[in-house]
Amino acid sequence: FGTKSEHADKFFLEKAFELSGKIDDANTQVLILNELGKINAITDRVEDAFQNYEAVLKLKDLVNQPGVEADALFNLAGLYVKKGEYNKAITYYKKSLGIWRSFGNRAQEARLLNEIGSVYERMENVERALANYTAALEVYQGVDQKKGIAESYNNIGALYYQQKKTQQAVENLELALSAGHTSQTKDPVRKSYEYLSLCFKELGNYQKALEYKDLFIAMNDFIQKEESDQKLLEVQNRY
Repeated sequence: FGTKSEHADKFFLEKAFELSGKIDDANTQVLILNELGKINAITDRVEDAFQNYEAVLKLKDLVNQPGVEADALFNLAGLYVKKGEYNKAITYYKKSLGIWRSFGNRAQEARLLNEIGSVYERMENVERALANYTAALEVYQGVDQKKGIAESYNNIGALYYQQKKTQQAVENLELALSAGHTSQTKDPVRKSYEYLSLCFKELGNYQKALEYKDLFIAMNDFIQKEESDQKLLEVQNRY
């Protein structure tokens, strides 16, 4: 139920929240509540996380942070996904989407569309999942955000793979890989390698399947080492 570091963080954040309440500092309260929500969500204290993010919504009118409400709604949607309450998750994601659209924040709009697509995919509503992934792709292309373009093509490609439309999956995954390389971001590239390996295995091209599998393993090992090194650095910086 969480590392010692997470428990320590939670303890100090709760104390800081008590202090911020005494000095009536809503901006600090929101910051702390969001961090507490993240820790509670990671450590599967879902109901505590719900309380944290709902408390943020109650403070939204007292802070000068335009994205506070949208972020809280986004985080609540993620909790509903964890609970398997997908219709509620979509409702909250759409509320967050509406706020970001009103601000003209295209990158956040695309991010929400991808999240909504992923929930529809969990619900096995392929048509709506594909529609949202495609809409996200078009927004990312409009602002020329290569990482988002790669993620969206990956989502579409993986969806086609699950539907046994392997050639369409390959076409989208190759576009994802190209955008991922251009953006120099590792996670989208890793996913492209993984699904291209699966697709070529399905197509009977075992040589290409093995090549992409080897690339996937190498990238996965590299990312895991980076994450491990980052966690070690964070622990060292605490003491």
